[in-house]
Amino acid sequence: MKDKCASSASGGLLPAGGAWLFYLPGQAESLVQGLPPETWLTPLEYARYSRFSVPKRAAEFALSRLAAKQLALSCAVIPDRMDFSRLEIEHDPAGAPFLRLLTGGAEYRNFSLSHSHGAVFCGLSFQAENPFGMDLEWIEPRQEDFLRDFFTAEELRAVKNQPLPRQPLAANLIWSAKEAVLKALRAGLRLDTRQVQIALSDLRPAPEKCWQFLSAGGPNGQRWQVAWQVRSGYVMTLAQPADHPFNWQETA
Repeated sequence: MKDKCASSASGGLLPAGGAWLFYLPGQAESLVQGLPPETWLTPLEYARYSRFSVPKRAAEFALSRLAAKQLALSCAVIPDRMDFSRLEIEHDPAGAPFLRLLTGGAEYRNFSLSHSHGAVFCGLSFQAENPFGMDLEWIEPRQEDFLRDFFTAEELRAVKNQPLPRQPLAANLIWSAKEAVLKALRAGLRLDTRQVQIALSDLRPAPEKCWQFLSAGGPNGQRWQVAWQVRSGYVMTLAQPADHPFNWQETA
């Protein structure tokens, strides 16, 4: 599949496939214009936020909620920012996040969220027949023990076959792709990550905001396509069934 460059979705309209957004650390604060978290978190979210003793963890929690609410606003799930406190992120018994409106109880289950080193990446689709998962990783060296524990022999060879400067990207890309597929399966890390096989050959340079594609195999012979791109030192991945058209747009 050819590279696909991201385009922006207009506010209030969910594209045919789905919408996603990515925030760097500190990028989203203007959305709430300095309002205290209790004014735009739900009561349950604020109670959870208040229990964090580590400021970094509290900030990550708040940013992930803020990003999800902004995505919902862009997709017309809520009408304006005054409704941020009426939209809650919950988790199903398997740990997968979903969106729930406190007024009326509508739920949006085809949702995925990831954060890493202060940045957040999330997506929403109204197409129930197209399960997807997303993951975000900061590109950094990975220890050999980590790779041996979580990668297949073929994936280890794929990392080592890259030029040395590209090996951190290769390792984090494979790991992120595995996480994205496992999230699409609503399995998280309850499955052995080696049950997901990522096919990686050469890493080709691509312009910023352009998706590249990998193929992946899952348990029971499922086939997945994994879109990926690098932005500002992070690698982001979006996994969906291999036979489904890739039709995603970035929103702000």
